[in-house]
Amino acid sequence: MHVLVAFALSFALALCLTACSGGEKTTEPTGGSAGEPGVVEDPGTSENPDAGDDATSASLARCEWSGSAGDLALEIVGAELFSDVNGSDGIRVYYDIYNDEGNIFTTSFADELDGSSFMQDGVELDWTWPYEDVPEWYNDMLSIRPGHAIRCVEEYSVSADGGPVSVALYARNASEPMLTHEFDLANLPGAPADALENAEELSPQWLAGWPSEGIYHDDYYIAITGYEIVKGYRDEPILRVFMDFTNNSEDVESLEYTIYWNRAYQDGIQIRQGVPIESCEEDGNYMIDVAPGETVSAAYCYELRGNSPVEVELIDPWADGISSEQADGGIGMVIDIA
Repeated sequence: MHVLVAFALSFALALCLTACSGGEKTTEPTGGSAGEPGVVEDPGTSENPDAGDDATSASLARCEWSGSAGDLALEIVGAELFSDVNGSDGIRVYYDIYNDEGNIFTTSFADELDGSSFMQDGVELDWTWPYEDVPEWYNDMLSIRPGHAIRCVEEYSVSADGGPVSVALYARNASEPMLTHEFDLANLPGAPADALENAEELSPQWLAGWPSEGIYHDDYYIAITGYEIVKGYRDEPILRVFMDFTNNSEDVESLEYTIYWNRAYQDGIQIRQGVPIESCEEDGNYMIDVAPGETVSAAYCYELRGNSPVEVELIDPWADGISSEQADGGIGMVIDIA
C-alpha cells in the first residue's frame, strides 16, 4: 500500500510540476520556467540514433526533452526475446535514462514517461513479465539524482514469428512521441553487453542543511534516531533506519500514511526497501495507529547496493523548497556505512 500511495503522489506531483530533467545538454530547451515544459526541437529517433554529442555507440535510438526543472536524455540500448510467466513470447527492451546536472529535482522514468506504445502487425501489445526477472526490473520506479543515470526495462508480449515491433515513447504533456524505433525480431541486438556506468557519490551534498528531525507536514514530528546493518534473505546487506514519530494532529495517524516520500539513495540512485532475516519490534511499528500527542519508535529497511554513503530522506512534496539548496523540503540524514 505504501508503494502505491507513494507512486500515486509521485504521479500527481509530476502532473503538477512536469519535473523533467536529463543528460548532458546539447540543445537549449524551449521551456525553462516552472509549469512551462518544452520538448527539445531535434530529438534523436530511430532515423537519427546518434543525435547529441554524448550519444553512446551502444545507443539504438536516443531522445532528449525538456521540462520545468531541466533536461532528460533517454537511449534504447538493447532488446531481447524471453519466455514470459505463461510460457509465451515476450520482448524486453532496455533503456538508459539520464538526469541532468542542473535539475533540482530527483525524478524517475515512471514519473517522466506518459506512456509507451508497442505495436506488432497493427495490434497494440500488452505488457507481461517472466517468472524470474532481470536486475533492471522495477528500476523505472526508482528516482535518480541530478548527474546520474539508471537502466530500465519494459516487457511486452509478442509473437516471435510475427512482424517487426514498433515502439513509441511519450513524455508528459506531449502529443507526439519523443522517441520511435522498430525492432526486427529475427535480428534483435540482445541485452546490453556492458553495465551502465554511474558516478559514485562518496560525499553526497543533496541533503546538506536538512535537519535529521523536525516538523513534518505541519502536524507531525519525525526524528531519525539511528541505524544498523543486518542481513537479508539472500545474504544481502540491509540498512535498518530507526525513527521516532510523534502525532501532533487531532486524529489517529500512522507513520506509514503520514510520510509522502520515504526514500534512500546510494550513488545518486534510489535503493529499494529490503526485508531482513530477523525482524525487530520497530520494523512493524510504522503501521501502528498513533493517538494524538503520542510517539512511536519505528524502523524502515533498505537494500544496500554497495559501500557508498546512504542518503535517507523523508520529503513532504507540498512543502516549499524541495531542492538541495534549501533545508525545509523534508527531514534527512547521510549515513556513512563504510
